Amino acid sequence: MDPAQSYLEERLLLAFARGRQDEVGRLAPQADWARMRALTARELIGGFLHRRLEASGLARFAPPDYLSALSAAYRKTSFDNLLLLTRLKEAAGALGAARIPFIVLKGGALLADVYRDLGTRPLTDIDVLVPRERLAEARASFERLGWTREIDHQIAARRCGYETPGPGKCIFEIHWDLGQKYRYQADVGALWREATPLVLDEVQALRLGESDELLYLMLHYAAHYFGISVKWLVDLFELIRRRPPDWEKVGRQARAWRGSAALHAALLFLRRSAPELVSDEDLTKAGRHPVLDRLLPPYVTDDPLRFLKDLPYGPKRLLLAALLQDRMADRLALAWLTQVRGHRDDD
Repeated sequence: MDPAQSYLEERLLLAFARGRQDEVGRLAPQADWARMRALTARELIGGFLHRRLEASGLARFAPPDYLSALSAAYRKTSFDNLLLLTRLKEAAGALGAARIPFIVLKGGALLADVYRDLGTRPLTDIDVLVPRERLAEARASFERLGWTREIDHQIAARRCGYETPGPGKCIFEIHWDLGQKYRYQADVGALWREATPLVLDEVQALRLGESDELLYLMLHYAAHYFGISVKWLVDLFELIRRRPPDWEKVGRQARAWRGSAALHAALLFLRRSAPELVSDEDLTKAGRHPVLDRLLPPYVTDDPLRFLKDLPYGPKRLLLAALLQDRMADRLALAWLTQVRGHRDDD
């Protein structure tokens, strides 16, 4: 099938998320709305679309049963996030009693400003960063709350998980490093120096600096081959809209973190998905990768909700991973771990 005629529902979902009335008006009359409901649930953006369609007037293009599904997703997300924030208050109290500073990461931090309406951004867990030298104390603080340590399977340990007691069990992850050893390595000391205050539902904490937060989210997305859920792409849309980045600064940070190639791939995805947000000039400011531009196209999918094809673990996926790494030493190390030792390549 001609790619221009395929992925109709995926294109409509993206047009809704971007608020593109012209595209929505063209695609909506042809849509399979049962498939739209399934896609929206899979991509975890029902609550976001509920508010986006209401605010933009795009709800008039959707049938009542689809709008009802969005409303239900919004209510569920609101309830789940209220429960998570209640647990975050417990965690903040325990860490505060031990005088352990912590940075709220990922979606949890975005609830403070990007998604002020709790029903618009689902969280699967809460991630916090603590100083490496305070890790044992942070673990003890969570265990005093009666939280249970999860079993972790990681190539290079940088986090550990805890499950809260029921009813309404929640997952918290304590990070002490935001790098991925054979992909990119964040400057953790600089992250702490550049961290800014965060107030979230009466919780007093820290969040990453603006450039650090955006770069971390982009590199984390790239490390998962731009899969899992399109909610991460929507995070980038909303961040860039609200805080237009200094792409030269972000590019310098990415090179220092050894994540410049992955950043470039993320920007190519953003450029394709929302060209109004990322221009060719922005790509140049962040740092071009001509070799990546030449070698990446065979791996790119026509699916608007994804950027890279879903490849099975093996040599072809390893070659794709190599394109997203900056250093030959990291490529060789990842090849050894995955092809000889048998580890996964996305941890």
